[in-house]
Amino acid sequence: KTFVEVVHEVCTRCRPLGAKLEEAQIADAKKTYGVEFIQLSAADMSTLRKEGDAVHQKYKDEINKLYPGDKYRPADFLKEVQDFMGYKP
Repeated sequence: KTFVEVVHEVCTRCRPLGAKLEEAQIADAKKTYGVEFIQLSAADMSTLRKEGDAVHQKYKDEINKLYPGDKYRPADFLKEVQDFMGYKP
């Protein structure tokens, strides 16, 4: 419980720094390399989410596979990570 709380706290502090770094990297990519960034439409984002979720489901058994030496043995690791990350298909 303490570990998860600390991770959440650190992530909360790091997100604004990460956003600033991302903005700087995007500006540099545009200026230095002529990269164009395109915002996907809501329909395209919906398609991306559906197709991404299909990949999650396709590889779910492989992702959740337990090995003899695994000390952490969750019932559904993929779902646990998705829940932790706030994943919404």
